[in-house]
Amino acid sequence: MKIALISDTHDNLTNTQRALEIINQKEAEAIIHCGDLCSPWILKELTTKFTGPIHLTFGNNDADEFLLLEWTRTKGKNAKFYKPMGELELDGKKIAFTHYHFFGEGLTATQKYDLVIFGHNHIKSEQLIGKTLLINPGSLCGIGQPISFAIYDTKTNKVTFESF
Repeated sequence: MKIALISDTHDNLTNTQRALEIINQKEAEAIIHCGDLCSPWILKELTTKFTGPIHLTFGNNDADEFLLLEWTRTKGKNAKFYKPMGELELDGKKIAFTHYHFFGEGLTATQKYDLVIFGHNHIKSEQLIGKTLLINPGSLCGIGQPISFAIYDTKTNKVTFESF
């Protein structure tokens, strides 16, 4: 199973649209978003241009949680928010995701997960700590760092970073 890992879109609709084109071309079956969508417009784009499940956590710039949650309740029913972190099992892999690096590092230290994903600092990174792969997919906004996101393959337990 391929899972798209994205974070920190910060209202950049153009970059989100481009990332969704690549995500769909790569035939990802799910998306995990690690926060800082910022507005419901990004959520609308994700839920209308991607048909699989979308798992999201809130970031420090997601100010209107009510509108974001309302969209998932009424229109974007393929999306689900988790706060302050999400926990999933997809294709036999135990996955945790959050916005902040310090939560991600703490989740990794438990060694309960195969994959932990975080965002916030916009810096893409990949570390194997014990049995846990710790990933920051970078950011889609392009602020402070180059645009990036990642595709995780559950079969190979490998991550491929994408940029444009």
